[in-house]
Amino acid sequence: MSHIEILSEGPVDRNPNPGYDHVSTFFSHLVQLTDREILCAYNRGSAIYATDLTFHAAYSTDGGQSWPEQTVIHDRSTNDAPYQPVEECRLTGVLL
Repeated sequence: MSHIEILSEGPVDRNPNPGYDHVSTFFSHLVQLTDREILCAYNRGSAIYATDLTFHAAYSTDGGQSWPEQTVIHDRSTNDAPYQPVEECRLTGVLL
């Protein structure tokens, strides 16, 4: 059986305006692409089941030490359908 070893920990996403906005990150999913590349997909919004949740992706090239590339995958403010298949997702020009 495989085991996961935690080498370090820290946030993937931070609230850009914590004194004035309540923004939280939920349901993160990590995928290790190479030794140094990690993709993290997560929901971001005002509460765990809020209607303003957006689906984001973050990409790290240094083994998770930093997460400089973040993008919105799905924004419900432009399409509030409760379920919608994601046809394609582009992050840094690469089709995932």
